Amino acid sequence: MVASSFFSQLHSKSSQLTPYLRGYQGEVALNAVIPQQDNQAVIEALFSQLEQDHPEAGNAYWLTRTWSLLCWQPVYLAFISVYQLKSVPPLASMVQYVSDNFISGYQFQRHTVTQGGVKALIECAGRELRALLDDYREQMATWTRIRPGFADHLLGDVVMSCLLNAHQSGELDEASLRAHCQWWLEACQLPLSLANTLFHAPISSEIIQIRKSCCLVYKCHGRGLCGNCPRHEDNKKRLSQ
Repeated sequence: MVASSFFSQLHSKSSQLTPYLRGYQGEVALNAVIPQQDNQAVIEALFSQLEQDHPEAGNAYWLTRTWSLLCWQPVYLAFISVYQLKSVPPLASMVQYVSDNFISGYQFQRHTVTQGGVKALIECAGRELRALLDDYREQMATWTRIRPGFADHLLGDVVMSCLLNAHQSGELDEASLRAHCQWWLEACQLPLSLANTLFHAPISSEIIQIRKSCCLVYKCHGRGLCGNCPRHEDNKKRLSQ
């Protein structure tokens, strides 16, 4: 696939998935998280905005939300690229835009693409994601405590959610899903045990996800537990069966 065609299609497909996942071109705008640069001020500002918006939620929520926001766009783009466009962009060069208490919008500093078989593409995407997100975490670790295991479990939950979405959309049948779980987890250097967060519901037998980690949104006023939260009573019962 020609690079210009790839990025045009990526922008189209990502914005169709959600308008928050919008691709940009041209000069990098202000308030961006830029790979291999000092992003501490921008990320700390996002953390501080979450603290101001939800003072009742506490540090654990502000940290969890900040990290989750940094992860979601790169992972979603990796899955769109591998399964719909059969190529991988240079995710490690991806710029992300911060707007108040959210991250929405992306841009690539390099416009090359990698092609190959699906397993090779997953391996490439995993390397790129790891390079990008390790850089974020290492910068955050200079001003807050963010354990690698904590970060990996949250990242793994996003990866597993995208795998489930790929299955539900018909991109992966159940047999392929299990194999691809292992490929993605290995490629992203994540615990293979995260594959166990996808399993058959007892009655419907449909595949569902119970996350490894809680996003802690229930600590915000007026919010409750997510349907796939491990703290949810229904999910505690499922896990005990």
